[in-house]
Amino acid sequence: MHWENLLRDTMAPGSSRLQRDENIVVPSTQLVTYLVSAGQIALAAEITETMVTSLEGDIAHLPLSKLYWYDDPVSNQNIPFHLTLLHFKWPDRYARLLTAKQIAALLQDDSNIEFRALYLHYLNQQPYEADIVDFLSVLLLVETPPFTEEEVTKAIQYPSLISDALLKSLDLMDEDRDDLSTLYSIFSDNLTPNKAKYDKYANGVPLRFIGIIQELEQEHNVPLEKHFLLEWEKVWERRPCYMFDPYDFCGDQFYRQDRIQISFSWRAETSIVSAFLRTLAYAMHKHSIPSEVCYSYAQEALPFGSIAVNLSPSDPPYSWPVLGNLSKDDSLPGQNELERYLADLAASPNEILLHANGPILRNHTGVCIDLKVILILLQSSEIDDPKMIFDSIHHVRNSEQGIFPLAKWSWPSSFGRWETDWLSRGYFRPTYSVGNLPINTVNQSESSVEYFGGSISNGAWRYWVNQWYPVHHRDAGNSLGTYFSVSKDFFEEFKRQTDGNYFLIAEMTCVDRRDFAHASEPIKTFAILPV
Repeated sequence: MHWENLLRDTMAPGSSRLQRDENIVVPSTQLVTYLVSAGQIALAAEITETMVTSLEGDIAHLPLSKLYWYDDPVSNQNIPFHLTLLHFKWPDRYARLLTAKQIAALLQDDSNIEFRALYLHYLNQQPYEADIVDFLSVLLLVETPPFTEEEVTKAIQYPSLISDALLKSLDLMDEDRDDLSTLYSIFSDNLTPNKAKYDKYANGVPLRFIGIIQELEQEHNVPLEKHFLLEWEKVWERRPCYMFDPYDFCGDQFYRQDRIQISFSWRAETSIVSAFLRTLAYAMHKHSIPSEVCYSYAQEALPFGSIAVNLSPSDPPYSWPVLGNLSKDDSLPGQNELERYLADLAASPNEILLHANGPILRNHTGVCIDLKVILILLQSSEIDDPKMIFDSIHHVRNSEQGIFPLAKWSWPSSFGRWETDWLSRGYFRPTYSVGNLPINTVNQSESSVEYFGGSISNGAWRYWVNQWYPVHHRDAGNSLGTYFSVSKDFFEEFKRQTDGNYFLIAEMTCVDRRDFAHASEPIKTFAILPV
């Protein structure tokens, strides 16, 4: 048909030779949508097929995985299932956490038998040990895993210490593996790893993984770093991955000279974590490094622990300031505004913040503003410099100077490599214990982690999200906010019983990138308010 030739010509680069006075109309998805709405379903399908055929020709030279390009069409009802599992590989850590919860919900639904089969298919196609750990970790979110031991173990091509541990915790593996030699490689002594290549792919990957290997090498005097680098090369050859440039991802928001922090988990990282797991198995089996040490470090390959992935975001604290975008001529908030923010937070009728750290404005090409608030007890009423107080807390000199925060920065009992964004904002717990029983407990609900002394609540930790984006300026925090608060009644009684000098202190950080500023220092403002 004439229209098919025309369509192919317009879709293929350089195939059409036009005279200067000629115009050509390129078919698009809008045309297909129009034909569908006009009832021309068959014609719309034909045009779509021709467009796809042209696309296949254009990308035939690319090494696309079968996971992304299928020989047989995917049925309409299964397209959302495929997209969900593919989105699990999106490099955004927070997006991957949300997708993990969605996959778990679909697996738990007995009506989604096809999705369960698709999950096993995707599990079987994973090329790296850490990929398999990520997929198996989703089953921790399912009340009862809907698979048999045989179904899951057959789908795993590249097991590891931690995938075995996950299967045992899920009751999908009865006994420990007898032979660990399948979990690592043996290399000739004359092989030399390409450290320069590794460094290129490791750009942006936490140094923690190679750092652990180096520590074990020094402590036990065995050549583990060389083995780790050779394992990485072997893993990489199994399925070559591409170097991931964060600036390519966020080029519409940041320039290359901008100093950024990222929240990514991408394939190069996964290959490195896989080499890390293989090296731990080698260290344990060939060099008798204690199994409890290796298993403890292997836990760091998990994508998430027991807290953040199971919590839903809350609203920001009561009266938490939220600012609209500032135009070129608008002034930044300063001392007066910060004191007003602090007074509004203190005036909350139901709760008082003990510790909060989060965004109040996010515009990566304009102004980003963060606010940090801490409730403190001062032994001396003569201390009134909030900047000095923040500096004292930051450098852990506060106790000797009579400065006592009521909530402290802490660590959850378990966390994964996709949850570090919460930790960078702060996981807080109380520095006191008030109760009617000598039993302290921690209860996790849908959206909070609450601390109890007997039956008396000692406060709760929560988080919120402000226009999430996986890249942020280095001098500002990410788009998450975290806070620890107690009821106003609890605090008033606590203050009456302790008879102390209590103050809210605040630190506001402004990063101004208007007028294409790239290297300007952040502006910090401090305030203090008695409560």
